[in-house]
Amino acid sequence: MKIGPRIWVPTLAFGTACLLLIAASAQSQTNKIKIKINTVVVPVIVTNKEGTHVTGLNEGAFEIKENGQVQKVISFEEINANSAAVPKLQLPLNRFTNSFDVESPKTLEVIALDLINTPFVYQAEAKKALTGFLLHLVHPNTLVSLFVLEPNSVHMIHNFTNDSGILIEALKKVESRASSRDAQNLGAGTDEASIEAAEFEAIVAGAGALGYSSGASEIAAASARAAAGRARVDASVQNQEARETLEELQQIAAYLANVPGRKSLIWASSGFKMSSQAMAGEMRGADAETTEAAIRQLQQANVSVYPIDVSGLLPSRPGALNAASMNPSVPNVGSDPGNVNARSAQIEAYEAGLMDDPIASKHQTMSYMSSATGGEAYYNQNDLEKLLRRAVEDSSQYYLLTYNTNEGGKEGWRKLEVKVEGSGYRVRSRSGFFFTNEIRAEAKIAQAEELLAVTSLLNFSQLPLTGTWLPIEGSGPQRKVPFALALLAGAVTIDAEHNNRINLDFIVIATSTDGKEAGRMTQRLERTLPPAAVSQVESGGLTYANSLNLSKGDYTVHLVVRDNQSGKIGSVVTQVKVP
Repeated sequence: MKIGPRIWVPTLAFGTACLLLIAASAQSQTNKIKIKINTVVVPVIVTNKEGTHVTGLNEGAFEIKENGQVQKVISFEEINANSAAVPKLQLPLNRFTNSFDVESPKTLEVIALDLINTPFVYQAEAKKALTGFLLHLVHPNTLVSLFVLEPNSVHMIHNFTNDSGILIEALKKVESRASSRDAQNLGAGTDEASIEAAEFEAIVAGAGALGYSSGASEIAAASARAAAGRARVDASVQNQEARETLEELQQIAAYLANVPGRKSLIWASSGFKMSSQAMAGEMRGADAETTEAAIRQLQQANVSVYPIDVSGLLPSRPGALNAASMNPSVPNVGSDPGNVNARSAQIEAYEAGLMDDPIASKHQTMSYMSSATGGEAYYNQNDLEKLLRRAVEDSSQYYLLTYNTNEGGKEGWRKLEVKVEGSGYRVRSRSGFFFTNEIRAEAKIAQAEELLAVTSLLNFSQLPLTGTWLPIEGSGPQRKVPFALALLAGAVTIDAEHNNRINLDFIVIATSTDGKEAGRMTQRLERTLPPAAVSQVESGGLTYANSLNLSKGDYTVHLVVRDNQSGKIGSVVTQVKVP
């Protein structure tokens, strides 16, 4: 018989008798917690003409606008990152956590090497450039972590350290791999322009030399449509890869969410396409909801993206007027004014987005990601060290402005603009944010976030939690594996407007060494708390206990908790052995 979950009073140790937290009490209510607080926090970088950070500015020097309207700043702070090292949490073997032992902002750099979108030929150059950065530019007080974006998963190669030697050795162990770009590029030149030109010439050679007869027009149009079909397959693959990339950047942000301070994320990639509507919050080529979720998580975790185009110096080519000369999927109308079929196919190509300059589109994506998060994009330049050095400086000193946004009004992208009084200043902040009323109450959003957490190899730290494996019980083929999850004081949102309601999702999934699911436990804990329990949860936290039934073996376990009232999610990926 399955034993239901238990909620323990925070002050009790694991070995003592448990009391239900929902026990009745006549004590008066003291805590009033509201859950709808739309506070916007905006990190701001201010530099002079030489690019040096400007320090010592006061609140009166700043003006912040949302959609053109001046906002009242309710909190202002100049942040100077702490240079002390981040100590490792020392836990017993049966304990696990997603928390970092960090109380003040640090100078933190996150390097993400993108093997999803980067062709094989450029991956070695990317590693070479990053090795140079680690060798010469990492300051002893800068903490750096390494991640690799791969199809279906993001891997942390090394956690935060200031030891360049260790990081370089970790980077050397990253094996280059072929991407879908390599499959598309077989038999062509090594740069994207020559690849596309060669493919287009093949189409023109087969159809353009046939003359101006209606039959020739039919053949030309058919050839063009066939090429467009192949391109749509490639575009579909690239759209999927774009979604994977955004989800993996979102996972990195979720991992860093509980680390205080501004984090600079160096995204070394060849990029992916995004339309010119991106800045308005309307995406083409990457799923809109995935993009919005990634940007929101990056902003909430205070992560600024610094994209680096590792494809080398690729000059921007002409736009749509000459798009046919770049994209093999665009039919050649030629000089035949009666080539109606080919013109029809060309219109289809425009509507499918096949006329976009692929290089300019990828650079636009990089600019969008950096602008939306307050970072800076790097392409078509030789001075890579300048950008990497700037990313380090930006996480070391900045200003933090906070204001309350209007809960009403139109949902979607809200534009931000920050100005500083005086001349000669360059101000950089995120360009805006996505706003949706009660977005955290939507089941669709919750399901997407929980699915991401239970499939990720990274811990999500927005909701801090610590867990313990309790003694395994039973002796049959299926043994009971109990656990307890402790949520820290103040972490759980209590809705005072609805009788002190809490709403938490718990998901625990164990997978065996062959990757198959071996055990699962899911529960939504939605109930009201008596007045006495409110202060207990606020001062001592909440502990949840349950168990899995597992046979003998070694398991990887994902433990996920989501607070459905705040939208915060916490997860831990850990191991358990059943003897």
